[in-house]
Amino acid sequence: MNYVTSDMFRSNSNISESRGHAENPRQCPLATRHSSLATGFTLIELILVMVILTTILGMAGPSLRGFFARHQIDDTAARIIALTQFAQSQAICEGRTYRLNFDESRKTYWLTVQDQGAYRDLYTEWGRVFMLAPDISMQLWDLDREGLRHYVEFNALGRTTPCTIQLIGPKGRTRNVMCRSATEAFAVWDDKEATYASEI
Repeated sequence: MNYVTSDMFRSNSNISESRGHAENPRQCPLATRHSSLATGFTLIELILVMVILTTILGMAGPSLRGFFARHQIDDTAARIIALTQFAQSQAICEGRTYRLNFDESRKTYWLTVQDQGAYRDLYTEWGRVFMLAPDISMQLWDLDREGLRHYVEFNALGRTTPCTIQLIGPKGRTRNVMCRSATEAFAVWDDKEATYASEI
C-alpha cells in the first residue's frame, strides 16, 4: 500500500515537473515582450519633449507677462480702494482724521491717523507701507501736499479730499482711482470713464 502510494506520488510529481517545463517556454516570450514594453522613454524622446515644452513656453512668455501685469495694476487699484474704505469708516467710527499718504519718488503709499495733533503710523496690517510693482508708476492730481508726500484726508464727518490717483502700467495701461466730490467714495475708472466723469 505504501509502495503504491509513494509510486503514485513520484508519478504525480513527475507530471507536474514536466508540465512546468512544458509551460515555461511558452511564457518566456511573453515575459521578454512585457519587460521590453516597461523600459520607458529613451533619452532622445525626453530631449524632444523638453524642446517642445521650451518652444511652447517661449511663445507664451510675452502674453503671460502681459497677463500678470494687467492683474498687478488691477490688484493695486483694488488695494487702494480698500484702504480708502477702511480709512473713511475708521475716521467716522473713531472721530479722528485719517490720511492715505503717497510718496511718488519711492512709489509707496500707507495710512496714518491723527493722534494728539500729530499723525502717526497705524500699528496694524492696514498701516504697513505698500510698494508699487516695479513696472507700475503713479501720477497724482488734486491731492493735498506736505513736504515731499501727498495725501488724501478722511475726516470724522465722512468727508474726503476729491482727487485722482492714476496708476500707469506696461504699454500705457491705466487705472484711475477717483473721488469726484467730498461726499463720494473712491472708485476705479479707466481713461474713457474718467474723462467722461470729469466732464459731467
